[in-house]
Amino acid sequence: MSYDLDKSLKSLFSYRIANESLIYIPDLSNDFFESQNLGKFPLYESKIYKDDPIIVFFPNQNFHWFEEKESKIIFHQDIISSAFYLLSGWQEIKASKDILGRFLFSDSVFQEISHAYLPYVNVYFEIIASGIEKITKTKVLPKNQNGKLIVSHDIDFIYAPAKYRLKKYLKSLQIFSFYKLAISLIFKRYPQTIFDKIISYSQRFSFQTHFFFLATDKKMARFHNADYRLSDLAIRYMFNKLKNLKIATSLHGSLGTSKVANWLKKEMSFFDNLDQRFHFLYFNSKAFVSIMEEAQVKCDYSIGFNDKIGFRRGIALPFYLFDFEKNKASTVIEMPLAIMDVSLFLSQYMNLSLEEAKQEINKIVSYTQKYNGILVINWHFDSFDEEMYPERIQLFEYILQLFSHKN
Repeated sequence: MSYDLDKSLKSLFSYRIANESLIYIPDLSNDFFESQNLGKFPLYESKIYKDDPIIVFFPNQNFHWFEEKESKIIFHQDIISSAFYLLSGWQEIKASKDILGRFLFSDSVFQEISHAYLPYVNVYFEIIASGIEKITKTKVLPKNQNGKLIVSHDIDFIYAPAKYRLKKYLKSLQIFSFYKLAISLIFKRYPQTIFDKIISYSQRFSFQTHFFFLATDKKMARFHNADYRLSDLAIRYMFNKLKNLKIATSLHGSLGTSKVANWLKKEMSFFDNLDQRFHFLYFNSKAFVSIMEEAQVKCDYSIGFNDKIGFRRGIALPFYLFDFEKNKASTVIEMPLAIMDVSLFLSQYMNLSLEEAKQEINKIVSYTQKYNGILVINWHFDSFDEEMYPERIQLFEYILQLFSHKN
């Protein structure tokens, strides 16, 4: 017997209350999801699935994920509440923050297991799907589970690495190198050369690529936004080339836009689409969803850790963000960020060598591909300065190669 799953999916399931449905998932969260518990960690345990330790919240002591009983599938773990806890960002609301108000990996539930490389919600979906397959004899899971890579580039600073190199050349009396780079900057060839190098990767590997540009060069307190203006010749060159190549250009919301909808909407008006990512990944986890919804953001790319790579919301798939202000799902789709170049190499973050970084990348890529996820990476414009950051370029190429035969 087979089922039309689109028509019968709701009738297949019961949650909280067991009825005549073929699949029952218990609600074991009790009154945890009350406002006084915002930011708290629930009890959790690791259960094994495909030889991997999978965190499940509000655990049942039963070892099995589910069992078939009287022609029904009975789940023993509350994977609905587990998924909601992670996807909503419940743990982030009242947690301590860094100097920019950002939620850190070190304050997350993942800290105790030292990484967030497993996309737990993907696993929950797969377990539910396997239950559906077992009881309906209908194929739900995809045949090929290879995962997908999405490459993104934040265009923060296009001149900063060159200016640093100029100072270094002058100090070490490398006069020829100084004048060569200075002339390249004067005639805007330096940023164009870096940009063309980035584009060459997109054309060579054919991955989905997304560029995020800041709309202002004004400082916010002591923190920098862009070191360029959208009207600059170098930026216009990039925009025109990206348009011809049909590569997406979107807003990189400047510092403060996550708090003011009209400000965010004004900056978005410079771009042709409604996607965006906040600069420095700076936003308030409780309020920013309603701000984006009011500004008519369609898809956000901001949710990732700045101090660690991994899946901050426990998922490697796009999902609708939960709005704590309205206590319901929003219309904003989140494309979760998993890997950022600076997270791996900066001394205040993971501070890894190239070989150490490759080892960590292998782990998260392996899990992403195993559970058919989407891996979103962010490599900044200035990371493609070969003299300044050769290890960042090598790691970028390494990641592309890992997906090149599967994407």
